[in-house]
Amino acid sequence: MSKVVFKNTIKKYTKHIIDPEEKKTVEILLDNIENNKDFFVRKKVSGKIDIAASVLLLSEDLENGLFLFHKKIQKWTMPGGHADGETDLHKVALTELKEEVGVTIEQKKGILPVFTYKFDYSPEVFGYKKSIINLFYIETCPVSQIPKIMEPDKCEELRWMSVEEVKKLAKKNNYKSYLRLAEVWDSM
Repeated sequence: MSKVVFKNTIKKYTKHIIDPEEKKTVEILLDNIENNKDFFVRKKVSGKIDIAASVLLLSEDLENGLFLFHKKIQKWTMPGGHADGETDLHKVALTELKEEVGVTIEQKKGILPVFTYKFDYSPEVFGYKKSIINLFYIETCPVSQIPKIMEPDKCEELRWMSVEEVKKLAKKNNYKSYLRLAEVWDSM
């Protein structure tokens, strides 16, 4: 997927955004696609904005979502990672899903993210100040596949959580992105 196709995909997605904070994030995203030639490349430069993608992997009945406890940032996350030069963020999300939990899902064309969120990290976390704009996708886990931790150096625990558990976790830890994710998930 080219930058132009990705930009057009994001423009389609923006028609459905109602949250003002998310609209601002998408404006930053579109500006970086247009004006930052290194936007899709991860660099350890203080103040740089990186782009990443994640998958909320749901159980077949849509009752539980898969979360991993990330060692470096000490937070519950979903399978996902940086674009590292790839402009097809759905592909990035599915590649990370396979690498991190061993689940393979065939990529479909025209899949839009369910929402975007900008994470800001202090120098204490990565050694330099950085931001990550993350695009979130939702997929259903094939019944024939059982997720397992494939990268124990990155993630120490894997857990299926209900939407109510995610809401509690989000409120307890002030994870605004997970509250938004729970809203989207609840509406399914």
